[in-house]
Amino acid sequence: MKVRGVLFDIDGTLVDSLELCLRAFQVALQELTGEWLPAPQITRYFGVSEEGILDRMVPHFPQAETVYFRVFEDLHQDLREVFPGMRELLTRLQQAGVPMGVVTGKGARGAEIALKALGLQDFFPVVEAGSRLQADKPTSMHLALARLGLRAEECAYIGDTVYDMQSAAAVGMLPVGAAWAKTTNLRAEEPGEARVIFTRLADFYAWAEETLCPEAVAGD
Repeated sequence: MKVRGVLFDIDGTLVDSLELCLRAFQVALQELTGEWLPAPQITRYFGVSEEGILDRMVPHFPQAETVYFRVFEDLHQDLREVFPGMRELLTRLQQAGVPMGVVTGKGARGAEIALKALGLQDFFPVVEAGSRLQADKPTSMHLALARLGLRAEECAYIGDTVYDMQSAAAVGMLPVGAAWAKTTNLRAEEPGEARVIFTRLADFYAWAEETLCPEAVAGD
């Protein structure tokens, strides 16, 4: 069946932002506890939403979410641009009428802050955020597909982690690996569940246009 829609992850896929996310936790947790934590003590919890990470790390600080999201939003003032060429691709897909959405492990508030700061919110009428209880992208993918009116086999998922590819495959979507950020854990030589893995943005852009809007490409 023809792929006619696409869902994107945010961090490491649309924008090189994983280090910003880590720093936001480090700064916020230092403000709360007085301690600067090394990355592994924080990234071990990545997968659940920001709220879920704070639940696990500082459960006795009721102000934790307020502090974290203030820091997170402030740091986005210095992160205004997506990966080179990504905005142009999204514009072209939008103009071609390709259904698009976001499925992210971020919570709803974090996703809203990030997409608004980057000026991407108008590209994605559907955004399914992560859970504070557990990592569960397959459920979010099903919800996003239903909202877009797409069957799983009609949609690709673009993500930068092995878990992203496993989730997309489990749902029946086309798993497409985004391995252009240094923070990815995908390896082209070990594709796993990924149908294809792109290490170069230019190659991904060419694939996306040929796959999702072939009529426009043929007319160029």
